[in-house]
Amino acid sequence: MVLTGFTQFNVPQITQDIVDKGVVLMFFRITGSNSGFFAMPYAEAGQTLALSSYGVGYVSVKSNFTASGLDFRVVIMAGTSLTTLGTTHPGLNLRNYSQVAAALHLSN
Repeated sequence: MVLTGFTQFNVPQITQDIVDKGVVLMFFRITGSNSGFFAMPYAEAGQTLALSSYGVGYVSVKSNFTASGLDFRVVIMAGTSLTTLGTTHPGLNLRNYSQVAAALHLSN
């Protein structure tokens, strides 16, 4: 599978309030891999994968990535949740899916 150019995914949980005051994070891993999820943007050996943009109801990914399949995780946080998260989990690395998932009680 080659994911090239822009690919748009429907994410109905992204509301206008999220766009205005929240944050959207995106992570990926190779399908079937036991490795953790990698934060986007990601670049290795000339291959890139990035959350290009998001808006009400969608995320857009820009890529020139080659893989047999990719699993994505989209993490959506309202502005107040982000403030609370920073207060209750100081030092949280938002580029580390395992840390984010643990802090927000998400499944892996």
